[in-house]
Amino acid sequence: MRSGRGRSAHRQQATLRIDPDPDEPWWTIRHARTGDQPAWKATFDAHTPVEIIAAFTDALTNLRALHAATPPTAPLRQAGWRDDPHKSGPVSPDGVVRVEYVTEHGFDHWFITVADGRTPGDELWGACLDGATPPHLVAALTGALTDAAPVIRDP
Repeated sequence: MRSGRGRSAHRQQATLRIDPDPDEPWWTIRHARTGDQPAWKATFDAHTPVEIIAAFTDALTNLRALHAATPPTAPLRQAGWRDDPHKSGPVSPDGVVRVEYVTEHGFDHWFITVADGRTPGDELWGACLDGATPPHLVAALTGALTDAAPVIRDP
């Protein structure tokens, strides 16, 4: 699209919204349809570590991430994650994190679930990315999940 002055017109393609509703995901990223890429949405629960969300949002504007895209589960496989025979995706070596790619009723989604594994309903945080989310963004998120660097947290 061109403006009357010969410059490209800029339009908003993505939004990042935080909405602290205790019954809904706090973080929502929506991206508009662009060219052949359909619109997509990603949501993150309130307790999702900021490093995970930052890895995802940083990849939105990182052309190197786009061009060096690996399959979304490649970082998990490289870090020794194994397939869970009862789920549709890999599980972290300690069993705390599950990544699932689910197709239901014609819709695809990535689900990331972090749970302590001690009791039912023990989810610490989760994320949901619809199936149209570009693979390089999913790979950025799975790469962040496998990052072994210590993170300083305020007690």
